[in-house]
Amino acid sequence: MLLTIIVAAFETYAVVTIAPLVAADLDALRWYTWIFSAALLPQVACTVFFARMVDRRGLAQAHVAGLVLTTAGLAIAAWAPTMALLIAGRAIQGIGLGAIVNTAYASITLVLPDALHARAFSLLAGAYVVPAIVGPLITGVLADAFGWRSVFLALILAVCVIPLLTIKPLRAVRKPEVGAALGASLWHTSGLSVGLATATWGLSNLGKPYGIALAVVGAALVLAMVTKTLPGVIRFRSGKPAALLARGLTMAVFVGMEAILTYALTSRHHLSVTAVGFAISTSAVTWTAASWLSSRWDDRSGGANRGRRVLVGATIVLVAESAILLIPVVESATTAFLIAICGHAIAGFGIGMVEPTTGVIIMSTASSGSAGATAFEMQLVDLIAPALTVALVGAAIATVGSGREGAAVEIAVSLQLLVALISAIGASRIRQPAAS
Repeated sequence: MLLTIIVAAFETYAVVTIAPLVAADLDALRWYTWIFSAALLPQVACTVFFARMVDRRGLAQAHVAGLVLTTAGLAIAAWAPTMALLIAGRAIQGIGLGAIVNTAYASITLVLPDALHARAFSLLAGAYVVPAIVGPLITGVLADAFGWRSVFLALILAVCVIPLLTIKPLRAVRKPEVGAALGASLWHTSGLSVGLATATWGLSNLGKPYGIALAVVGAALVLAMVTKTLPGVIRFRSGKPAALLARGLTMAVFVGMEAILTYALTSRHHLSVTAVGFAISTSAVTWTAASWLSSRWDDRSGGANRGRRVLVGATIVLVAESAILLIPVVESATTAFLIAICGHAIAGFGIGMVEPTTGVIIMSTASSGSAGATAFEMQLVDLIAPALTVALVGAAIATVGSGREGAAVEIAVSLQLLVALISAIGASRIRQPAAS
């Protein structure tokens, strides 16, 4: 499954790198945030479907479905002459990636003993290293030389290699026992998707009379559905709910930071796509180093102090996000570039502590028959929180308007800091005993 995660990581970094080019070429800066949101929102509704497929039919079927959908979505995005069609392609692509990630998480529980889960999640995090280092650089070179469409075409070739190496091993994995039902239904996750889409649409149109109303209604629907699908998370309940909250919000800040950096460095300081790609890639080394250290600490401590490691990691991300406030202020593009590199590298170390550690905490609660259900919960928070923060970033960009890029970045970063603070509060609850 490492190859699958590597390709998924390549896709993530590639899209982040070329997003400003896509929006500019299609004359749709207003819809900048939808380049990201379009891939996130459909996953929320479909994740429960693929989680049930894993638990009832095994890993192979969900994996194949994910590969087919991802390829179709990439093809549509590569061809799309308008932003509407590109968004449609990204939506299909996002559903496929959701299935791929779900099978990767579930395979850890189904194949490996509990003692190896920490190392497995560290290894999955390590799969992001090569894509994060060379992905943005390759993307920048391709986009500068052949245009952004060539990036989607290259990703199709990469996806086509995956089934040659993964299908046979996945078929050999034992089918899970029939376990606990998912705590969510397709209605709940569909409601989440509708709520997220409504909030995103409203935030993208705050300058219009209906914008605020749509944002409020969408946010209220999201809160109501999260209460149903992820019990205890909204209330900061200690234990697993707190781990889910800290994981989702910390990942949201990290994803939002990448969107902000890409926009700020290209629009405010007019750096090339290749340079922006390099700045984004700096987090890979620190993310991997932190994941490796977390795995070592877990082995030596026997799993003790996991909550403390998550809290430290979330705090590091908060500090790194604060540094991004300097980018719109400085006049020198070189100085802004160096700030971006350092800030994103620090954030990478923080997320490298949070992501694998919370993964171990959450997946340790799964039985054999509920591997897909537990992976669903973890994947759901990985989708919901980033979708909302990306929408906030897009709202700042769309509302403030062109010509005031610095102000847009300052507003977006300030909102991100609030999310990072809530994440740290959630992390502080993990180490406390679960409520009986």
